[in-house]
Amino acid sequence: MKTALSLVIVLSMASPARGATLDWVNAGLVGADIATTEVILSRGGRELNPFMQNRGTRSAWAAARIVVAVQVPRELEKSGHKGWARGLRVAYLVIGGAIVTHNAIQLARGPR
Repeated sequence: MKTALSLVIVLSMASPARGATLDWVNAGLVGADIATTEVILSRGGRELNPFMQNRGTRSAWAAARIVVAVQVPRELEKSGHKGWARGLRVAYLVIGGAIVTHNAIQLARGPR
């Protein structure tokens, strides 16, 4: 897992991809997180985060994550902090990837 994570970080930093591309990837990861969480719950799994017990709360949180993941780096770019914006996008990419990977592992294991 650490090797894959390192590879994602290196490729993201070296990639000529524009910020908008990383924004779309991050939005896709949020969608994958919501989708996999719902599948886990429908198969008898449970949500351990007490704030995320409600489907509406999970959906609102996902929307907020997308807005933050897109808007904050754009504002940083506008103010001339392009390096920080790219770093933040990569951080969101790594965190989102870790969340989706965790959910995929939970799906593979089945309910406990």
